[in-house]
Amino acid sequence: MNSSIAGIPKPSRRLGFLRFNGDVAVMGGLLMAAGGIFSGLTIALFELVDVRLYEYLGEYFFLWIIPGVPLAATWLVLANPRLVSLVAPVIARVFTPAALVMLTLYLVVILIRIDTLFADRDFLLTFNLVLLAVMALILFSVSELAGRTSGSVRFGTLVLLGLSIVTLLINLVALWAIVIRIAEGGFTPNRMAVFGANVLLLVHLVRIGMSLLEAVRGGSNLDGVERRIAGYLPVYIIWLFVVIFGFPLVFGMG
Repeated sequence: MNSSIAGIPKPSRRLGFLRFNGDVAVMGGLLMAAGGIFSGLTIALFELVDVRLYEYLGEYFFLWIIPGVPLAATWLVLANPRLVSLVAPVIARVFTPAALVMLTLYLVVILIRIDTLFADRDFLLTFNLVLLAVMALILFSVSELAGRTSGSVRFGTLVLLGLSIVTLLINLVALWAIVIRIAEGGFTPNRMAVFGANVLLLVHLVRIGMSLLEAVRGGSNLDGVERRIAGYLPVYIIWLFVVIFGFPLVFGMG
C-alpha cells in the first residue's frame, strides 16, 4: 500500500522537509547574529568620528536586508548542503543539555509562581514557540547522535528523554492555564486554537518520549524518533486548516 495518501508526502520526505527548513532557520539565525555583530561594530566605529550611522542603518539595513535573510539562508543551504548539515547537529549538541537545565529550572519556577500563568496572556504564545524549538532540538540531536559511540549515544538519548519529559510537564501546566482561562472567560477562537494546538503537542511529546524510552531500553533505534516527529506533521496541518476554515463557521466570524 502506498504510504503517500491523498497527496500527503511520505514520512521520509516530511523528515527531509523538516530538516531542510531547520537548516534554513539555523543558517538564517547565524546570518542575523553575524549581521548584528557587524552592524554593531560599524556603528561603534563611526560613532568615534561623530557620524550617527545607526539612523541610516535603521532606514535601509533593517528595511531591505533583513527580509532577504531567509532567501540568503536558503541559497546557502542549497549551495553548501554538506557544510550546512553539520551546523544544526553541532548547535543541538551544545544547546540540548542547556535547554534541559533551563526548562527544568523554569518548571520549578512556574510551579512556585503559578498565579502568573493566569495573568500573562503572552505566556501561551511564548511557550508554544519554545515547544517548537524543543522539537527542532530533538530532531537535530537525533541526527547528531548517529555519529557518536554507543555509550555517548545512550547518554545523549537520556538527555533527550529528560528534555521531552520536562517539556511534557510544562505543557500540562500550560493546558491547565488554558482550561482555567476558558472556565473563567468562556470559549473564544484564540483560546480554542491554542488549546487544540497544545493538546496535539502533548500527544506528540508523549509519542516522542515513548520512542526515546524504547531507544534507552534498547528495544529500538533512534530512527523511530525521527519517524514519530515527521509522521505527525500532517496532524498539525489538518488542525491549521480547521482553525482557518472551520473556526469562522463555528464562531460566526467573517
